[in-house]
Parts: sequence; structure tokens; C-alpha cells
Amino acid sequence: MTPTVSILLYHEIGPSPRVSANLDCFCAFRQFFEQMHFLKASGVSVRAGAEVYDALCRGERLPSNTVVVTFDDGDTSFLEYALPVLEELSFPSTVFAVAGQLGRAAGWVRDPRNAVPLMAAQQLRALPTALVDIGSHSMTHRKLTDLPADQALAELRDSKHLLEDLLDKPVTSFAYPHGRYDAETVELVTLAGYHYAYTTDGQRDLDADKDRFQIPRKYVTYADSLDTFAAKLGFQRPSVS
Repeated sequence: MTPTVSILLYHEIGPSPRVSANLDCFCAFRQFFEQMHFLKASGVSVRAGAEVYDALCRGERLPSNTVVVTFDDGDTSFLEYALPVLEELSFPSTVFAVAGQLGRAAGWVRDPRNAVPLMAAQQLRALPTALVDIGSHSMTHRKLTDLPADQALAELRDSKHLLEDLLDKPVTSFAYPHGRYDAETVELVTLAGYHYAYTTDGQRDLDADKDRFQIPRKYVTYADSLDTFAAKLGFQRPSVS
């Protein structure tokens, strides 16, 4: 039986959201700090994504509550707010970078006020490799299901190659932009040479036998209290005496 594995999905972390912010893609720093320390205090096993999936596929036993922490887009708030907390707690994470927009403002948002700055190439390269894995989030963050197959494949392959050249290491994981994928997209991800792909399908459990290219993740948003965060992981907060 597959143990309970929760893959968490974060986007921007910051002191407080802009008036125009998409609150589904924002987590206040105070909330993030409390959530990560809650995981530590609860004895949750926070592991790297590839390590967890490889262990499941080998039939290895994992702790009953295992958590993977992921961040989409690769904006600079990861450096300023998330990484110091993760380093303090020795928690690994995966950042999915939009390879064709490194060092720019996010060009896919509808409201330009929400065009957060993305980490530049040198910032990605300087991330601590022992704690941070870099995956691809495509070249331009377009919805792959809206593109002809050749263009979608180019988004997948070009981003993989660019990041591998930059980091001088294999890039094996992918996160679907906007959470959009279908059977054809899954085939293209496989063809592009990725080992794993992450969705935003947070309402279902991970099936190690079927989900290598459809790994579900649970959104963490500005609306999440510590109670709702704990509920997403399937357990209650410890009582405070």
C-alpha cells in the first residue's frame, strides 16, 4: 500500500499580497514560516521529490506521513523568503523555473502589476544543490494543451536543455504550466526525456504505479490557516496546552 505522500505547491511568498495579487498563487511569509515549523514539530518527513518517487517505485517503505515541497515559476521571493526557512530546517525542495524568462518579470500574467521578478540564471546556479532541485516549467509558461504538438515539444525540450546547460546537471522533472495537460502532453513530456511531471490535481492521492507523469500536488494559498494546511496533509494540529 502506498503511504500518504503530500506534494505541496507554492508560488510567491511575501510579507503581504498586493491589492492586485492572485491569492491562489500567494502565501504570506508568516504563514509559510508557521507551516514549515509545523511540519518540523510534527515529525513529518520532508523529502526531495525524486527521492520519494524513486523509493515508491522500488517498493521501499516510506514514513507514514511524507511531504515534498515544490515552488512554481522560480520568482525571487523564493530566495528572499522561502530559502532561509528551508535552510534553517534542512528541508529539501524543488523549484520549477520558466527557462525562457530567467531574470525577467513574469510575462504570462494578465495584470502587469502581478508580473513578479524571476530569478536570473546566476541566482538559479547559486542555489544550494544539496537542498534545492531545479525542474522545468517550460520556456514561456504557455498552456501546452493550446499549442500544436511541435511547439509544445519545443517548450519542453528547449527548457530542459537550457536549464541543463546552465546547471551542468540533468533536469528530470517538469511542472505543467497553469496545470494544463492531457494524454498528448504526457506523451510529449515522456518524449522530451523527463522522468517525472507534476500537476495541480490536489484532490487525489498519489498512485506510484500510474502517476509518474501526473503527480498530484496540493495548492497552498493565502487562504490557508494552519488548520486547513494540516487538513490538506490529512492530520490535525497538535493541541496546545
